[in-house]
Amino acid sequence: MTGVRNIILRTLTTYLVGLVVSVFFFLFILPITFLPPSWRYQGRFFYRLTSWWSGLCLWIAGLTVSVVDAHNLPAVPAVIVMNHGSALDIFLAEKLLADTPRMWLSKDEYKKAPLLNWILHRMHVTVDASSPTKAAQSLKILHKKAADHGAHVLLFPEGGRFNDGKIHRFFKGFSLLSSLLKRSVVP
Repeated sequence: MTGVRNIILRTLTTYLVGLVVSVFFFLFILPITFLPPSWRYQGRFFYRLTSWWSGLCLWIAGLTVSVVDAHNLPAVPAVIVMNHGSALDIFLAEKLLADTPRMWLSKDEYKKAPLLNWILHRMHVTVDASSPTKAAQSLKILHKKAADHGAHVLLFPEGGRFNDGKIHRFFKGFSLLSSLLKRSVVP
């Protein structure tokens, strides 16, 4: 019973401290979202901040992460796909890419948080995967933004998080983006 209590206490502490750290970093990130698009997407300060924030959140969760062979990361913009087995995957990708310009295809449900909604609207693209028409619109927007600003595109081709250890059916959006943008897919 004591072990379960410790796990629950550690988890709650991690979430609480992570929330406080996130609010602090959002205060620095928010002003960047008001800049003109070319400054927002080409300036590396936003990406450096999100990478630091992600690294700190991983550290708060008790994980030590080091990037090995960073020279193997794509030098030119690519479509980067990952399976999503953990809530920490986003933090790991942000930490890995450091100050490299990137934009995510994020689930529409994250727009429910007002501050996060604003940041996602200004820096990334959200998708409502329950509607093929809305999903296609999101891909069009992402295609235009990625083409205009030369940023990596990051997405989870399975459309969400699965923690069963299996690879699930991929949505076609990542291959369509790769083809339209003439970019390689990096798993």
